[in-house]
Amino acid sequence: MRMVLAEYLGGVFDCNMGYPLERQHLEPVDKCSMAAGLEMRVPYLDGAVVDLVQRFPLRLLVRPDLGIRKYLLRRFALSRFGTPIVDVVLRQKLGAPAAGVILLDRFDRLCSEMLPDKYVERHEYGGCFTSKRELLLFDFFLEIYMKHRGAAAETGGVLEFLSARAGRRTAAVAAAGGR
Repeated sequence: MRMVLAEYLGGVFDCNMGYPLERQHLEPVDKCSMAAGLEMRVPYLDGAVVDLVQRFPLRLLVRPDLGIRKYLLRRFALSRFGTPIVDVVLRQKLGAPAAGVILLDRFDRLCSEMLPDKYVERHEYGGCFTSKRELLLFDFFLEIYMKHRGAAAETGGVLEFLSARAGRRTAAVAAAGGR
């Protein structure tokens, strides 16, 4: 079991050092800092630091049995600054708030309420999706790019598309979205 977990974690670390790190972390931070006229530095991504950390055994980097990420860094902070910072060292990481999360939750709720319960199960591609929202957006993509060859105006907006898939009028969508 430990070997499988170690292989899995190794794969996760390798994957996270690529595209997700760039697209989900570095690029947004760079854009926000540059918009404010600041140049951000990411000290833990210095080549020498990355090379050093990649030589450490995974058990020093993460402790899934304890639910602790950045294990070595947290141990170092505790040994350096002591128990007064234990709350800081052990607390969960907080992400920056994003307005999109609120809108995504609202859209999820709309899809869940408006689309039939069996929408995903009955769809020919339903097995590839875990939510009504994901499948609806895939259908929306197909409608625009496959059926209308990229002419989005012919499809209308996503709320109109949702309304049509749910068999309701657009006014119902507007009323549900205004909650």
